[in-house]
Amino acid sequence: MATVADRNWPLSANERTFLLEALASGIRCDGRRRWSSRPIALRFYEGNGAAEAALGESRAFAAITADVVPPFPDRPSEGLFAVRVHASPLASADFPVDGGSTSVSVELGKKNRTWTPRKPSR
Repeated sequence: MATVADRNWPLSANERTFLLEALASGIRCDGRRRWSSRPIALRFYEGNGAAEAALGESRAFAAITADVVPPFPDRPSEGLFAVRVHASPLASADFPVDGGSTSVSVELGKKNRTWTPRKPSR
């Protein structure tokens, strides 16, 4: 899906005027000064592996779970590390409403690797 940032045509006269006046005034549309950042907040929830990050009014929520399972019989000294991404369609139009795969979850799924513990060095 193409976004406004992807467009390859010049700005309209109104867009150009707006941007130049905004730069000259030193104030952003949301009232912040030019170099000021949005407030950052992190919240960690005890006991369930969840966290929330906020950048101004934007929010992201993450939860981490893990299962300890026996290794495959033919590979007794190896384990598996799997990453799954479930993103809300409210976060981006790129995320499907039905909860299906996204390009992010597919890429992370490709990164799944078998893990073999290292022996401690002496």
